[in-house]
Amino acid sequence: MWPNKTVRRIRPVALASVVAVLAFFDFSSTALAQEAASDRQANVIDEIIVTARRREESLWSVPGSVSAFSERQLRDLQATDMRQVQYAVPNFHFQRSDSSNAAVYLRGIGQNDSLPFVEPGVGVYIDDVYVARTQAAFVELFDIERVEVLRGPQGTLYGRNSPGGAVKLITRAPSDQVEAFAEVGAGNLATRIYNGRISGPLSGDGRWKGKFAISGIQRDGHSENAVLGGTDGDTDTLSFRSGLDFEASDSLSFSLRVEGKFERPDRSLTPIRKTPLTLFEDPVGAPFTPRTYLPTEEAFGSPYVVEGTANTFADLTTHGASFKIKWQFSDDWYLESITAYRKLSWDFILDADSTPFPVLDIPVYEDDDQFSTELRFALERDSGLSFTGGVYLFNDDDVVLAGFDDASASFQFLGFYFPIISVGVPSGGYGESDQRTSSMAVFADITFPITDTTSFEIGARYTNDEKEVTRRGEFFFDPTLCLS
Repeated sequence: MWPNKTVRRIRPVALASVVAVLAFFDFSSTALAQEAASDRQANVIDEIIVTARRREESLWSVPGSVSAFSERQLRDLQATDMRQVQYAVPNFHFQRSDSSNAAVYLRGIGQNDSLPFVEPGVGVYIDDVYVARTQAAFVELFDIERVEVLRGPQGTLYGRNSPGGAVKLITRAPSDQVEAFAEVGAGNLATRIYNGRISGPLSGDGRWKGKFAISGIQRDGHSENAVLGGTDGDTDTLSFRSGLDFEASDSLSFSLRVEGKFERPDRSLTPIRKTPLTLFEDPVGAPFTPRTYLPTEEAFGSPYVVEGTANTFADLTTHGASFKIKWQFSDDWYLESITAYRKLSWDFILDADSTPFPVLDIPVYEDDDQFSTELRFALERDSGLSFTGGVYLFNDDDVVLAGFDDASASFQFLGFYFPIISVGVPSGGYGESDQRTSSMAVFADITFPITDTTSFEIGARYTNDEKEVTRRGEFFFDPTLCLS
């Protein structure tokens, strides 16, 4: 069952066809009515309430291109993260790239690499909080009420500009009744999955409510390393989400959300054949063989074999907190404030060439601190007139440290075929980038009803982004290594 808007129109046609076939075989009217009623009940699609336009409305009434999934539908898809959801959404790509960040594309707009100085074309939001770094955008789908995928520009509705679209993850709010569940699972490659959640009121009057949820997955590697031995591609992730809600009055409420994720996967690239580093046979003693010229499956008899020389990993720690205030100060108007802080620490080693040659082994460390606040006014009337607009402030401090070693092997390789005279070659290098981003935006969107089925919507946005980058780098030379 796909939650596309065309489903509602298609299913009655299919149901009518079934009824026509049954009538052709002269079933009794009573049996036919019972059968049709049973079919209708089986084909009922649950109404999904979305906030794609920053207000609650039925998915079927949103005039934009939106796909939405409830918690039950995510379970039907067996979706543990957004990679499983992408196959049910048109023009949507969500995968983990070679550098372990989320590569998100909508209608061809997106970003594949984890470049801190480039804003991703598709924004990822968790409880309306923008996630700036793509490494932190790859989250597990537990304790989720709904997922919304919005195609097209969203800058007039959301604080951070998202020209390609937006992916919204809305977590479950604390429940009115005490609820608790736990589940465990197991699979091949020694897969272990466990989830748990507890939620409910914290006070007798029900004005205080809280929740805590946890999710973990562990799995052995699916690829064999022909050079180092052992396996690559394992998974080890632990995540949690917690929440606290307080209803001060019928018109004033406060919400606190805290979440975190700890991940240490082993990521190895697929072997790259026939690159400049593998065109020649054993130039400087590297363990090249005739299989260098063959595809992985032909060389090893399996596509799940890597032969990198670096012990690659991607140690990721993220955590964040958000505080939301909602004040309904009149029958039609309300004020909403969302203040959030997120932190990311990323320790990563990439074997960029993924060959037995000891070059392009790149360690990277990134530390990112993000602070955002959004103040938004909204109007909702029964006549269909609606307005949302506000001010958004965003600050991000990102520090990246990167280096490389075994550079002498690279220069020996080049010198073997292109003789160079030098007093020495760099044995390694180091680079540092410190980037500070400040952004201020004003946005507004208003919808005018024309008829019961027609409305006119117009929006505007102003953004001022400032980026300041300081970069430093140096090479370490070894005078004992000369090319001649």
